[in-house]
Order: sequence, then C-alpha cells, then structure tokens
Amino acid sequence: YGWLGSLPNLTWLYQCHIPRTGLPRDSGEIGTIFPFPTKDDMALDLSTESHFNQKSQNEALSRDNEALSGSNVREEVRTNTKEPKFSTPGGTAIFGAFAYSISAPAYRSLIHQLQNDVGSMLWKSKKMRAYKVKAIDKILPRHVRENFGRNSVHVTNKVAFVRGPMLGSLLHKHWDKSFCESTEWQFSLSCCESSISAPYNINVDGSNVWDRVWLPESERKIVEHRKCYGEWIRKDELKI
Repeated sequence: YGWLGSLPNLTWLYQCHIPRTGLPRDSGEIGTIFPFPTKDDMALDLSTESHFNQKSQNEALSRDNEALSGSNVREEVRTNTKEPKFSTPGGTAIFGAFAYSISAPAYRSLIHQLQNDVGSMLWKSKKMRAYKVKAIDKILPRHVRENFGRNSVHVTNKVAFVRGPMLGSLLHKHWDKSFCESTEWQFSLSCCESSISAPYNINVDGSNVWDRVWLPESERKIVEHRKCYGEWIRKDELKI
C-alpha cells in the first residue's frame, strides 16, 4: 500500500513490469495488482530476448532518466552531498516499503523462523563490529516468496500512503531527497497511465502529490519551501 524505488526502477515498473504481469481487474477498477518484482523480472525486460521492443523501451527509459536526473551516466553518481543518482534500472526494484499487511499463515511462518533461526534476520559486513537486524521490508517479501511461492507477494500500482517529505532516515540520510523525488515520480506514473489524471489535475512531474495528503505543519512548510525555492530542506533547516 506504500512503497518506493529509484527513478529508473519506477519507470521500468510502470512501463514494463506492471503491464506485463498485472492481474486482471474488473471494469471500473482504477488500480492494478501485480506480483512483487525480482531481479529476474528486470533481466527479462531489459534483455535483448524480451518480447518488449528493446529500442523503444531504452529510449523511453533514457528520456525519463535524463529529464529527472540531468545525467546519462550508467553508473551511480554521488554528488558533494552524497545523494545517490541512478540513470538505469537495477538492484532492488522496490525498496522503502512502509505500508503493508501480512497473512496469518505467512506471519506464523515468519515467527517460526525467528524463533528457530534468529541469525537469519541479522547481517554484518566485514568492517562492522556488531550485527544489525535486516530491514523488515526486505525480510518479508523474500521470506514469503520462498515459503509460499514466487507470486505470493502482491503490490498495488496506486499507493494509499506516501513517505513524509524529508522525513529523515536513521539509516540512509543521504536518500532523503531521493525519497521525495521518487514519491513525486511514482504519483505521476501511477496517475498518468489512465484517465484519472484528467479530473484531478495531476502535474506531469507529480509534484502536487503533497497537496493530496495530510501533512503536519512542519512538513507542509518543507513542501512550501521547495515550491518557492526549488530545493528540499530538512526540518532542522527551516527558519521559523
């Protein structure tokens, strides 16, 4: 019900993966349910053997990415503020899931694994002194798919929740602005794919997504600052 991804990954999802894998829907429904995307799905769509028109797909991805990131570099580019920028799809297709539900059987299975193998929920790099708990939005899809089948995790293309603007991540502070950019781009892609964009006056870049959600006063000021000055700032940078 609430998830994000990098700008190129979102473009791939809405232009390729969702049209190909979306479940049939009844007439009148405006949303599409699709299976959780994997690296194999991405490789299928981006390979030369894909049944999609590879040239037109790459051109579309290139146009979107160039317009959004201002760069056509294929690898990750880090600016002075260490904000990651990607120009091609890759890695984890969906990340930052923050609104979801889990079935009773899947929940019991997860608890059973935790009780019998707590180490499977932890990770540690060579340079780390201690273990850390894996992110729940990474654990859930992987665990459920491994135990209940590859199509057991479903995602909706029209989210019901969005991440607060410049919320401030304890783990990935350098991603704060990217989360905002992805939220706007996701809103644009999910609305402009159908006639829903017409009656609701959706901006092409999705920047008015913040006008359609409830925000506390401090976060509303962050959005207003961005509208006035064209840049995102954190709550502690606001001038009261």
